[in-house]
Amino acid sequence: MMTRMSEAPAVRVMRQSFYRIPGARSATWTEHHPAMPRDRDWPWRGPFDVEERPAGDPVDVRQEVRLLWPGCSIALEEGVSEPWVTFRRSGDADAWHLRRTSGMAEGTPCGVPDDHAYFIFDSRHRSAKIEIASPALGVPGVIVTNVVTRSSRGGTGDDDQVWVDGSPWVESSRRMEDPEETFALSRAMRLAEDLRVRVAARARDVAAPMSVILRAMEQDAAAMEGADLLRRMLEPFALRAEHTELHERVSQMYAQEVTRMHRSSATVTRGPRRRP
Repeated sequence: MMTRMSEAPAVRVMRQSFYRIPGARSATWTEHHPAMPRDRDWPWRGPFDVEERPAGDPVDVRQEVRLLWPGCSIALEEGVSEPWVTFRRSGDADAWHLRRTSGMAEGTPCGVPDDHAYFIFDSRHRSAKIEIASPALGVPGVIVTNVVTRSSRGGTGDDDQVWVDGSPWVESSRRMEDPEETFALSRAMRLAEDLRVRVAARARDVAAPMSVILRAMEQDAAAMEGADLLRRMLEPFALRAEHTELHERVSQMYAQEVTRMHRSSATVTRGPRRRP
């Protein structure tokens, strides 16, 4: 599984302040650095976004650090994106991700199919939820699964086992056998964990100017290099999913579940046999 050379990401900081206004609905004031347009038609407006900052103190403030490449973004927000890696197989990954998460219409304005890949890492376990959608995958056209790494000797990652879990649709699991894919996924788990730890304090610091947070991220060579390596570890699964063992293992579990359901349905239809 070959990957491209290292490429430094752009950095964006987003801060959302939530207000509870007496006699009115909740209001959300969203800021970006670098700044983004705030006109009425901006495609990522949420239902409670307001055009001017409300008076008074917010009841809560959330902040996200996002790293951007053409076709890929990594979002880091404590308790939500830890991290959340999005690949857009065509078009602008960041703009598409913002439209998607704000409930806007799927696809791009020019009608590109809804082909994407999500890798959502868990801060409590060395695992990730995966969703990959592409017309190239045929029917059903989407992979939805979890992957979990288990270290057999507590080593550096070279001895990790990677298990594909059919949850939530299938009560089954398969062990990955391909050494390159196993290494890439187990390395991605550790990279995601390291990135989360490095960025956590900055993502939580809602008092500092966003320009200061952005500058600190840009100057953190280890975080930037780790994020880019995480992107490159996941890229083959996102862009060539139909050629991976991951896809093969998930397809096997889906097929097993379909067979089980058919057998169960046939048994219920025929009913139990009775002795004459």
